[in-house]
Amino acid sequence: MSPSSQLDPDAELTVYRARQLVYTASNGMSLMRLLMAAPMAAVLWNGQRPMAVAIGIAAAVTDMLDGHLARKFRQESELGKVLDPLADKVFVAATVITLVLRDELALWLAATVLARDVAILIAGMIVKSRTGLVLPSNIAGKVAVILLSVLLLLLILKVQGIAVTVLIALVLALLALSTFSYARRAAEVLRKGTRG
Repeated sequence: MSPSSQLDPDAELTVYRARQLVYTASNGMSLMRLLMAAPMAAVLWNGQRPMAVAIGIAAAVTDMLDGHLARKFRQESELGKVLDPLADKVFVAATVITLVLRDELALWLAATVLARDVAILIAGMIVKSRTGLVLPSNIAGKVAVILLSVLLLLLILKVQGIAVTVLIALVLALLALSTFSYARRAAEVLRKGTRG
């Protein structure tokens, strides 16, 4: 007899619901965006700018859809809370690193973006391991990702001027704000977890 056949009805229902919250449309959107990272880097490296822009727009669409679908169908899940920001970070990292290698993005800006993402990822893993909670992205971080995506698309299209300068300033300010907010929230959760 298999282990699954020995589960009582309540346990089987719990397993079924857990599986349902894994195979959701919103998680599928996040997975698609994650899988777009490699093709994005490849076409960008080869100078196929129209294709890179198309992939970037497609990734942005999946980013908008995954949260909308999760809320509409009440499919918010722990996996989704991890997969959505992870897909964002991997896609952005692939794009940023490729642009740096092509001398189309300042190294200091790329280092700032990547260092912040790594710090958030590590902090999230620490909170998850100690408390079992997954901290969701905050509003400043979500807006920062949107503006960063616009900035990267402009750089891919080789747009220059005041618009790019303003976007860089806004992205840096929002990244700083979101990092501070996330760190404060993580510290609060860890303190409560320790006390518990």
